[in-house]
Amino acid sequence: MPDLSPDKKRLLDTEGHILALGGPGSGKTYIALIKADREIRSGKLLGGQSILFLSFARTTIARVAQQAGTLISGAERKALEMNTYHGFAWNLLRSHGYLLYAGGPIRLLPPPEAASRLAETDSSARPAEMRRLFDQEGLLHFDLFAKMGAELLSKSQALARIVSDAYPVILVDEFQDTNSDEWQLIRTLGKRSRLIALADADQRIYEFRGADPKRIDEFITTYSPTQFDFGLENNRSNGTDIAIFGNDLLTGANKIKKYKDVSAIPYQVRKGIGIHLDLKLAVIKGYQRLRSSGNVKWSLAIHVPTKRLMLAVSDYLAAEQQFSTAN
Repeated sequence: MPDLSPDKKRLLDTEGHILALGGPGSGKTYIALIKADREIRSGKLLGGQSILFLSFARTTIARVAQQAGTLISGAERKALEMNTYHGFAWNLLRSHGYLLYAGGPIRLLPPPEAASRLAETDSSARPAEMRRLFDQEGLLHFDLFAKMGAELLSKSQALARIVSDAYPVILVDEFQDTNSDEWQLIRTLGKRSRLIALADADQRIYEFRGADPKRIDEFITTYSPTQFDFGLENNRSNGTDIAIFGNDLLTGANKIKKYKDVSAIPYQVRKGIGIHLDLKLAVIKGYQRLRSSGNVKWSLAIHVPTKRLMLAVSDYLAAEQQFSTAN
């Protein structure tokens, strides 16, 4: 285990609700896993109890699970359960959904059928129609997972107690990206379970789906947690100014500053044919330069102005490219 900062050591000894702030590389996930390991080793968990780790994407869960495998031994690792917010909610609804819909088993509404069912429904009326499909036909739209999960736990106090008995400590990752329904689900869980929220105040990837900049303040108001800010710590690129550049980029301060460990290469966006040619060339040249530098610890970040361009770049990098020459 690397040396821990005084704040990280203090977090390990902290009881009650916790809020850990910090950007990528600050080590908040790392220290949360160490905290989970300490909780498990302390013997406080009863038979059948686990610590629950929730995040948004399956890829994040897979990455954190791999990290946990190196930090937590096999025996203790069994007491750490990982899931997405939606996966956790679906497990609840699949097993206890009859408390909300008595007409039979709840069925998922597949995306093609959902698109067909809602095709002629105005966007403002879609939430009500999705709810009608659930109440009358037992069809559950993906967007209702967290909402119905929260409603289920609020309606059945007995079930809420069972869930919190099973998960007395819950780690909520990427908390700043939770929408109102996911926040309600977390608040319901937090009535009986201890919450450790991991958040980056400067990053809201899912703002388009309802992430609210006030969410962190709402957590503080609701739980009065012990707060830790690891924003100035940089575990992934310690001793460099990469994290400083990342923080400056969010505020625009990078435009007037120079950095020792970061070089930025601008690119032009064309019109018509070859609209992203300059961007692709900049990426390829940057990759070649970094690969030939002899330094195996390098990274290449691509900054784009729109979500559409982000998807185009992601698709381009994920596909196998065929070039006319070997250069």
